[in-house]
Amino acid sequence: MEDIPEERAPGYRYSRRGTLPLIRQLSVIDNRRNALLLLLQWAIAIAAGAIAIHVDRIPVYILAGFVIGSRIQCLAVMMHDACHGMFFSNRRLNDLIGDLFVAYPLGFSIHLYRANHMHHHRHTNTLRDRDYRVQRRDPDQHFPKSWAAMAWLLVRSVAGLNYYRMARDSRVWAPIANFHNPRRFGYIIACRCGSAMSPGPCCSTA
Repeated sequence: MEDIPEERAPGYRYSRRGTLPLIRQLSVIDNRRNALLLLLQWAIAIAAGAIAIHVDRIPVYILAGFVIGSRIQCLAVMMHDACHGMFFSNRRLNDLIGDLFVAYPLGFSIHLYRANHMHHHRHTNTLRDRDYRVQRRDPDQHFPKSWAAMAWLLVRSVAGLNYYRMARDSRVWAPIANFHNPRRFGYIIACRCGSAMSPGPCCSTA
């Protein structure tokens, strides 16, 4: 894989034949590595909390908050991988571990996140893409910004002052909000019809 980017003419399209081997290589799921990465995130977060409680000083609590916050973000990335079935090679294990140790601790579920996220992939950056509509109406996600606007956004993010926006817009991923029923938000999901997963009549929206 080349590390040096090459100049491409406008409209250039990568060769499918030349790209497929790289895609297959990057799509190999290393179960052991992913399990160790998951354990590492939890170990770091728990250790940071334990050290802060033991030292019992405000600066240490603040530092621990940043460390734990970074691990929460890492879990969110892992939730995305599990949504695509790239966390563990066994689909049931992928969803089970993804729910119990990644999504549920964040207040979400793999099942609900997948329903929304796959809809996003099918309709990327169109008005049928809910993520795109959220970005359009949220001024925090309008870029570019001035240095002052970026600094104020950082302050608000660190202080949690814009948490309500994230909580409001991510409710479609939360079991407590829709009880594992993506149809409540208009998503057509795949369900088991016979021996195959297909969006048939049993998957129509109510």
